[in-house]
Amino acid sequence: MANPMVILVTGANQGLGYYASEILAKSGNYIILIGSRDLNKGQEAAQKILQEPGNPSSTKVEAVQIDLSSDESIHLAAKYVGERYGRLDILVNNAGYYDFREGTDGGPSWRQIFHEQLDTNLIGQEIVTQEFLPLLHKSTEGARSPRIVFTTSTLGSLTMASDGDGNPVKLQHKLYRTSKSALNMLAVTYANQL
Repeated sequence: MANPMVILVTGANQGLGYYASEILAKSGNYIILIGSRDLNKGQEAAQKILQEPGNPSSTKVEAVQIDLSSDESIHLAAKYVGERYGRLDILVNNAGYYDFREGTDGGPSWRQIFHEQLDTNLIGQEIVTQEFLPLLHKSTEGARSPRIVFTTSTLGSLTMASDGDGNPVKLQHKLYRTSKSALNMLAVTYANQL
């Protein structure tokens, strides 16, 4: 395998992260790291992707445990990637959290639910990016150009949220939308910084 790109996709054992990893696996010479809170679920997703027909033999898919609500987990994931691969070429900050209890009576307080969403959808993304920046900087050796991707949502758009009655979700998903709006700002800040 000649000089494959190393890509970490957080939250890749299901949903958008899984499908992005599946598409990458079919498209070429990559080492795809399936970031997952639960290592067993990540390993199952990696095996499933590898068993898909049409994947080139040069494709490598591996699970990496990473929990965006744990600084230690994030640090250990970065350490593992650094020791195993020495660099990271693309970081896809995809992991996200949505609490369907939003607006319901009983259970955790609004403060606790808000903290949980911000912890994963914003703070965890920042910690992951900071931990992996040194490995992304090592990607610049040779012809590589490192990339950071933040998976957000149109629900985080201030413009869409401000559209009058034409926006069907204008009043829904308040906490999730707020966390995604903040993530949009984080992405813009990194784009300007880097």
